[in-house]
Amino acid sequence: MEGGTSKAATKRGTPNKHWKPDFDNVLIPVLVEQVRQGLKCDKSFKRAAFGHAASAVNARFNTNFTPENVENHYRTLKVRYMEIKKARDLSGAGWDDENKVIILNPLVAFKYTEAHPGAKPFINKPIENYEGLRIIFGEDSATGSYAASLFSDFADKSENEGTDNDNGEPDPIDIASDEEGVFYMAMMTT
Repeated sequence: MEGGTSKAATKRGTPNKHWKPDFDNVLIPVLVEQVRQGLKCDKSFKRAAFGHAASAVNARFNTNFTPENVENHYRTLKVRYMEIKKARDLSGAGWDDENKVIILNPLVAFKYTEAHPGAKPFINKPIENYEGLRIIFGEDSATGSYAASLFSDFADKSENEGTDNDNGEPDPIDIASDEEGVFYMAMMTT
């Protein structure tokens, strides 16, 4: 029987299962269908969707995956998709839409995959099931690209305060430096 328990099974919860690429070739289209049927809510699937996916994989490969196994593998697929998405968004990265390949200069690819080993299977190689992964995970994953500083709110508010000059513009900011290189900001009053 394929999809057996790995030697590194955990003591608590569901034992880890070994997922083969053939299993993904069945699982991903089933999850895409579950998305189309509205069984994906927020950032994951309803329990019934994982149960249906487990049944489909088990029927096709004579395995014994549980809904929990499918849910765990879903999280693994999400991590993979995030690696793909980060690599695609690299400055200078090309994209071959026909073959679903992220194209990087070999030297850049080598350096990038040294720093991000999880991206190695997706650089300059066709990405199997890319469209399905894109439908399943879409844009529901945080990338940090719009992350803002805690202090960004203060900057926005201070722009609207202290506008007692004639043109409605905020008063200029005086930036001074002390000997240690620490900056102090003081609003100039008019």
